[in-house]
Amino acid sequence: MRYFVFFFISLVYPLIFKIKGQEYDHYFRNYTVSQGLPSNSIYALAKDSDGFVWIGTSNGLSRFDAYDFKVLRKSDPHVQLPDNEIMAIENHPEGYLWLGHYSSGLSLFDPKSQKVIANYQIDSQKHPLKDNRILSLYQEGDSLLFIGLHYNFFQMYDIKRDTMYDYSDKLLEEKKIASSLHNIHSFNSDPYDKNILWICTGAGLVKWNRKSGKFDIFNYNNDKISTSLHNSMRYIVFQGDSAMFIGSWGGGLIYFNHKRNTWKNYIYDNRLPLNGTRNIIRKIARKSDSELWIATHDSAFGVFDIASNKFFFYKHYPDDMYSAINQECYTFLNELIGAVWIGTSNGLSYLHPSNQLIQRFRLSEGNTLFQRTFYSYEVYLDRDKNQLYLGNRDSEYFDAIHLNSETLISYPLPGLLTITKILKFKDFYYIFTFRNGVYKWKNNKFTRVKISQVNALNQSACYTACIVRDGTVYMATANKGLVIFNEARNFYKEIPTSEAGLSNSALENGIFTVFADSEERIWIGTLPGLAVYEPKSGFKFKQTQKGNVNSLMTEIRQIYQDSKGMIWAVSASSGIFGLRVKRDTIQILRHINEKGILFSDQLYSTAIDKNDKIYLATPIGIQVFDLKTNTSLLLNYSNGLKPYQSIIKLHYTPDHFLNLSLNNEIN
Repeated sequence: MRYFVFFFISLVYPLIFKIKGQEYDHYFRNYTVSQGLPSNSIYALAKDSDGFVWIGTSNGLSRFDAYDFKVLRKSDPHVQLPDNEIMAIENHPEGYLWLGHYSSGLSLFDPKSQKVIANYQIDSQKHPLKDNRILSLYQEGDSLLFIGLHYNFFQMYDIKRDTMYDYSDKLLEEKKIASSLHNIHSFNSDPYDKNILWICTGAGLVKWNRKSGKFDIFNYNNDKISTSLHNSMRYIVFQGDSAMFIGSWGGGLIYFNHKRNTWKNYIYDNRLPLNGTRNIIRKIARKSDSELWIATHDSAFGVFDIASNKFFFYKHYPDDMYSAINQECYTFLNELIGAVWIGTSNGLSYLHPSNQLIQRFRLSEGNTLFQRTFYSYEVYLDRDKNQLYLGNRDSEYFDAIHLNSETLISYPLPGLLTITKILKFKDFYYIFTFRNGVYKWKNNKFTRVKISQVNALNQSACYTACIVRDGTVYMATANKGLVIFNEARNFYKEIPTSEAGLSNSALENGIFTVFADSEERIWIGTLPGLAVYEPKSGFKFKQTQKGNVNSLMTEIRQIYQDSKGMIWAVSASSGIFGLRVKRDTIQILRHINEKGILFSDQLYSTAIDKNDKIYLATPIGIQVFDLKTNTSLLLNYSNGLKPYQSIIKLHYTPDHFLNLSLNNEIN
């Protein structure tokens, strides 16, 4: 039975490899100010309609786009933030974001223009607030926004009617309700009764019947806990139509049956005395029918198993960079796929759910790669030896991973080299470098390839290469066009891109990719376009197309051939093109782009399997497109890839896919 294994080579952090006998079921990707966050104190998280994660911190607003953090602060006049401390973020039905500030009220923020378009404070002429300190926001449907205040209960803004309703202390006094209901932490619509809104406050749980206008307050009394802080309710998860779980400050997790008015609490720290400095749960959410996500003040992030009434926590270990980032969690954002973004007092964490699609490898500290920065441009799988070879950037090592024994060996290179391509020919490997020549690797020894007295090979800035049956090598270079050599025949030749009519002043003689098809025609992809080289007659093919797509076929980065002989050219900006050669003409038969069925026109690489499924590397994951059925599937972090995984290279063999990614580990 054939199977697929996904390997990821990282580009930013040290390489990781699995320690024998030690399994890591959960992986945290951690971010701090070192990666670009404006502050390590994360108070609020939200994802906008375009999939960007917005982060409210103690020192500004930040947007994460899978690669970088864009920081927005009050000091930027374009942004117009009233202050830098963002306590709450909520999605507006029209794609905007509501921002709740610690001392400057409520803002309406446009993610597209990245600026505040409205602000509401105590002294606002229109829709004034009763308190500038906002602790929580809750958007119900496409009309109502609930605003949790620090001192004055809450207010409700009706977007459609453009009306602000006041439920501050004055209203409570009129209804003879205690005015101590400050610190509004969350709002929860009752899924079983649309008229009921549950409100978690610093002094108990409030039930508001919007139809009758009645407010009921529920308090939990537990003599074992020597503080009233356990009535500071934080978040609710409904458990059927009559009960709920409540995260509390000091009382742990509380189970409340509101129809019977019965309470039960579950604590994770049994040390005496039981007081308000432990068993603090800041937020809870549904993980599954039988489990809850738990964010605590003192025991990191974890899970509560409802059937067994037990807690499990992802602890922080200082010597493990892939453990939870901190013990103190402020908030989290859980996604439908089971992944979770976690805001802590020491940065942002991303927890990916366990997924059998991914196998992770962790490098032991004894390995030489553990302490050095690791960048990979090339990966090659030797199926006969079941070994994975890694081509690194600016490295003194050539790395081989033995997949059977899960061990890694680093072979010293004859200098500081950037390896861009690895090709096997007969019983040795060609190792191509960027501006440092070509090497042969045989019996764990490196020798430089020399063609008579020609030294130009050593200066060729090689991007990639291909080899044909007689051993002739075709190199795509950044500076010498198409370079051809045959070591056995002592042959060397340079062909400038101008001979193919593809010269471009922006990248003179630069070729991104080269590919030998089944008839040993050589296809080259460049910034201006694509050409085909026939070894006997040179560049003789002309381009035609169906429809007006010829001008779009630029920035050709990868070229492959399917089982029917069709050539597929991958453009970095215009999708993919299905091509064939007929007589002396290149015909463009298909053009697949974002306007049709692609998730993104930005394509880094492609691979085609034996069933003519095209695997496309995009900024948002791997798209699998079936040429026979015209259907597609997106493989991203919901299928086991790291968050917003950006794959820059794919390679297909009958049993494996190899993926060279912009993130940093082998999976």
